[in-house]
Amino acid sequence: MSSSVDARPRAIPALFKAYDEVRVVSLPRRIDRRHALDRELARFNAYPVYYHAVECAGAGPFIKPGSHGAFLSHLALLRWAGRRKRSILILQDDCTFTPGATLQSKPAAYDIWYGGWESMDVGPVERARLIGAHCIGFSAKVASDAAAYLQERYDAWRPGDAPLPPIDGLLVEFRWSRADLRVGFDLISIQRSSRSDVSPGRFDRHLVASALIGPLRKAKTIIRRRKAGTAAPVSNPTFSEDQTIGNGTRVSAARPETASARPACFPSGPASG
Repeated sequence: MSSSVDARPRAIPALFKAYDEVRVVSLPRRIDRRHALDRELARFNAYPVYYHAVECAGAGPFIKPGSHGAFLSHLALLRWAGRRKRSILILQDDCTFTPGATLQSKPAAYDIWYGGWESMDVGPVERARLIGAHCIGFSAKVASDAAAYLQERYDAWRPGDAPLPPIDGLLVEFRWSRADLRVGFDLISIQRSSRSDVSPGRFDRHLVASALIGPLRKAKTIIRRRKAGTAAPVSNPTFSEDQTIGNGTRVSAARPETASARPACFPSGPASG
């Protein structure tokens, strides 16, 4: 067994045990992503519960329909966890963990914990605009607060307004709106290179081209995982700044008063677990 496989169990089981709930946002048709994540986590006796993501017929307040569905999926999970006073780790199905991933912090000690990101800015990650919501954890209290913030932003949007940022951008804005939050950072994951559910490329629309590009994406993922795995640890100061969820539980999906101005959104199927 390789040293990288030996190293990763130090992070993955500890991470999953740090939260009351772990859910993976995933469209049922993305069997490729589910199989890849299942294979990776099975080595550590970690078996994810999939949340069947929301799909939207149109972009609504966002630039793309995929961003709309991703937003509603994360919102429903955060509200579900908050109402039950449960901490939650939310993964996306393209999440993959870096070789030798080890936790430099205790995720449960933070209101919000990032397990992967890309920074849009030069400087401390604590104050940067971050891209990525593929591995992020919330305390029970902050899950409820984040859900309320996201719902408020969603309800306030009107046709003609500027599009809302995607879910990762809105979560950054939420963090910046709260000076009391403790935010932790451990760069232990990246997003696996695969066909995007938010904005499929032109090659993905052609079966032959899509098959040929698959091995290239796999190679790209390996390189990015190795690169992320060698990054310096990030310090963790106090940072001043009806949907099926799983286990058969249903909560109401977001239904703003301005729903007539938005495209229809629907769950893509029941969640497992």
